[in-house]
Amino acid sequence: GRSGTNFETILSQFSDHVRRRGLVIVISDLWDRPARVISALKHLRHLKHELLVFHLLDPRERRLDLTWPRILVDMETRQELEVDGPSADGFARSVRDWTEWLGRECRRHNIDYQLVDTATPFDLALLRYLHKRQRLG
Repeated sequence: GRSGTNFETILSQFSDHVRRRGLVIVISDLWDRPARVISALKHLRHLKHELLVFHLLDPRERRLDLTWPRILVDMETRQELEVDGPSADGFARSVRDWTEWLGRECRRHNIDYQLVDTATPFDLALLRYLHKRQRLG
């Protein structure tokens, strides 16, 4: 099987150790099967936790603004993949569809979802979120 992060397993192990309800802040790139991500988050909501998800993506992961063709390397598995320009356009569309779907699913289950660009300092991203929450609350 593929090595790497299993988001669902990690959050399941976390929920086994946290008995009191509270605010759970998830900071992750969420690179796992989308259904697994949502399943894990829904499980935490079922346990009555309030959830805030900061979905971290590098700007290059969202746009792939590179010269083509290019060899991309999976940082966890070291697997290499040669990619050309049209494939990159399809990848960027897939990433956009994926993040929009995650955002919709989170909202549907009363989970705060924030897409955060890694080029943005995290303290600024957190302050923006808190300011938005204060305006809406």
